[in-house]
Amino acid sequence: MNITNDIRTVLKESGWTQERLAKEANIHPVSLSNLLNEKRKKSVIDALLPFIYGEKRPSAFPNTSATEEVNSNASQA
Repeated sequence: MNITNDIRTVLKESGWTQERLAKEANIHPVSLSNLLNEKRKKSVIDALLPFIYGEKRPSAFPNTSATEEVNSNASQA
């Protein structure tokens, strides 16, 4: 299990930002950033587990890639 790779996969597939995942997992965005940069904290990992492997995992965008969705949103702004 490499949670940092799995977190990146979930973010890419769902289109969620690091900030949104941190908010949903009730952790500080800097804590998530530190985890992704290999500065791990067990409490951060524990808070993220349901979003990466469990019942709170966000759904992937239907019939589109995360990149297409992000580009679409950016062009509408």
